[in-house]
Amino acid sequence: MVGSLTIMFNIFKDRYKTAIAGLVMEGAGLVLIGSFMNYYVTIAAVFIIGMGICFASVGLTTLYQTIIPKQKMGRVMGLVTVLLTVSVPLGTLFGSMIIGYIPMFAILLIFGVIVTLSGLSIIIIARRDNTSIGKEIVPG
Repeated sequence: MVGSLTIMFNIFKDRYKTAIAGLVMEGAGLVLIGSFMNYYVTIAAVFIIGMGICFASVGLTTLYQTIIPKQKMGRVMGLVTVLLTVSVPLGTLFGSMIIGYIPMFAILLIFGVIVTLSGLSIIIIARRDNTSIGKEIVPG
């Protein structure tokens, strides 16, 4: 709820930074949970992950809208939605199999690092797109 209110009041104006911050927060939260496996740390990490989800979803959606040409937007967003929907049961299936072989803290650490690196990769996308991370692209 705090993340949604932060976005609603437009505190972060740059959507690239919003997406990067969101994914890095999600990754950091996973790393915290995997590193400490403590009740109070987990509560704080879940709060951080929740904020990150809000920031990342808004930032990434805006990023899609600025990068993808308008005539292809429906097809691309449809494909993204299908892939995200299909990934949930597949993640549950493979996650339940993997957890029998790899300890939970290691899985959290590995995926925390992967999510953090994916967030930082947006910097490369922004630079390749000839934009500045400090500037927001206004479609039009």
